[in-house]
Amino acid sequence: MYRYGANTLMDCIPNVLLESPDPLLETLFITERFGSWRHIAIANPDTLLQRGLDHLKGLNDKSLEARFYHAVAGYYLYQMNDVKKAVEYYETALSSSRSIGDINRQCTTLLQMAFLKMQTGNYMEARAYSEEIQHLAKLSGNLFLEARALQTRSTAVTALGKYKEGLDLLCAAKELLRLCGLSQGSTFQGFMHNEATCHQAKTEYAEALGIHQEMARKLSPAQDPQLHAYALLNIAQIEVTIGTPECEVRQKLAKVAMVFGAINYPIGIVCCDTVEAGLELRSGNFVEARKLFQKCLNRTWGQYSEVVTYCLESWSSTGAVVLLAHALKTSDRPAIHKALRYIGDIFLKQGDEETCRSLVTAALIGFTEMDIHQSRAECMLRLGNILTRKGDVEQAVHLWRKAQPLFSRSLQVEQVAYIDALIASAERLEQICVPAGGVHAVQIPVAE
Repeated sequence: MYRYGANTLMDCIPNVLLESPDPLLETLFITERFGSWRHIAIANPDTLLQRGLDHLKGLNDKSLEARFYHAVAGYYLYQMNDVKKAVEYYETALSSSRSIGDINRQCTTLLQMAFLKMQTGNYMEARAYSEEIQHLAKLSGNLFLEARALQTRSTAVTALGKYKEGLDLLCAAKELLRLCGLSQGSTFQGFMHNEATCHQAKTEYAEALGIHQEMARKLSPAQDPQLHAYALLNIAQIEVTIGTPECEVRQKLAKVAMVFGAINYPIGIVCCDTVEAGLELRSGNFVEARKLFQKCLNRTWGQYSEVVTYCLESWSSTGAVVLLAHALKTSDRPAIHKALRYIGDIFLKQGDEETCRSLVTAALIGFTEMDIHQSRAECMLRLGNILTRKGDVEQAVHLWRKAQPLFSRSLQVEQVAYIDALIASAERLEQICVPAGGVHAVQIPVAE
């Protein structure tokens, strides 16, 4: 295992190489430089890459070759946003490591390839990679890599809506880190980031905020700029959802943009733009929001599935059908059910209450199985409103009462107050009656 990072001694090496050229030393230096992209900007990447490739031809060192291509692939993925080249270099690194039976290097490269699969929405393939990594890690007795394999599988199944399995896998991964004596530091914090993401997906915002805030405190921009910035970004994203004042959210986004800009991390800046777009939408600035969402979609379509999904979900008034198609392609179950609810709203606007009710009920069943609190509550609220128009206020109130604690669980203060007002209004009615012919009762799914 190799850990890249900022090191002032690295700055002395170019002068040493000028005085005493050494192909092996220079290739090691270039590998380290590419691997340290998070901490040190690379002024001449094309020149460094070519020199490294030229040296490798004469060195005949498959181990170094695997390390070199792995480091270069990471640079092209994160700094240049060139997924095609990154895949090419990772595959070369994997081939080199397999040719010499280097299991540890195979695992680290497969981890990155699994991440690439998740990035492009191929969650099932990513899970398969993680299982291969776990098998190899067990063969070599490497508990750290086994923990990383479990973390990767957790991320994949979480994206598929299997949150309990995701959290269980993370628990096992953290225990393996503890056995390695690594229950502190950035690797463990990375696992905590995954745990917070899982809570956030379930709209358990209090738990997610607690973890993200702790990460932001523990990891400074100097220690791990990427994780620190993502912690702040996730806090800002949650704050948009729960109604935190706009000025506070913008302050966080400005800090995040500054950190991502300092390490030249393009996708991080795009993610920042998506949260800003959500803030503009919440503030009623629809033209600006649409412009930002479209910009982010143009930059991420086909490459960053999670960002695409977030944009389509946020701009649901026009992107519901596209969201459904995208979610079906990636097997993103939470997004599939959100799309069903949004399409139900389209039918409701057209006056087709029955189709809306069917779609929202189907979405509610899925959200209940996945235990996504806010989405369950939104479905119940919508179904209650439909029942009210049909005259079944009693059943509507029953649904609203079920929705209220779910909104509370997901910190939706305004929605809790809105339901209070709906129930109070219903209770002021002198008589609750069902129209002739009755209505179809809505079966409320129960979370396991």
